[in-house]
Amino acid sequence: MLNESHALFDLIAEELESSIPKSRIDRIHEEALGAAREYRRAETKLLRVLQDVDICRAYLHLGAKSLFEYCTTLLGLSESVAYNFITVSRKAREVPKLQDEIESGRLSVSMARKIAPVLTPENQEHWIERAKTQTQKELEREVAKVSPAKAKRERRR
Repeated sequence: MLNESHALFDLIAEELESSIPKSRIDRIHEEALGAAREYRRAETKLLRVLQDVDICRAYLHLGAKSLFEYCTTLLGLSESVAYNFITVSRKAREVPKLQDEIESGRLSVSMARKIAPVLTPENQEHWIERAKTQTQKELEREVAKVSPAKAKRERRR
């Protein structure tokens, strides 16, 4: 059954490929590349702005009791996105190399989030390199080896 569905998918994909002009595929791909670049820039900008909001506690002046409430209520971010950005923005202030790696595009916020519980100024080279070269699953296993309690707490979020 599975092989039959794969064969059908391949047949449909082949037919679609032959009916769509290459110039259209190229335009769509360029648009996707541009959107991905904009996403990474926006991610970096949001990280910096949240650091500023946190440092001067601007959220209090805007009626939010915490940075988390500010992110979810006033910015409309999901709870998980808000938690990830807050965690990484605070850790990046503690470990500036983390911020540099994110801003350069060599490290994503999601991978930075995986190492945040164990990252320190003393071990930054080790963990940042792992975050740049390992898969999320591999990284999660490494963090769990070093700090099982923190890894367990992170999985619950």
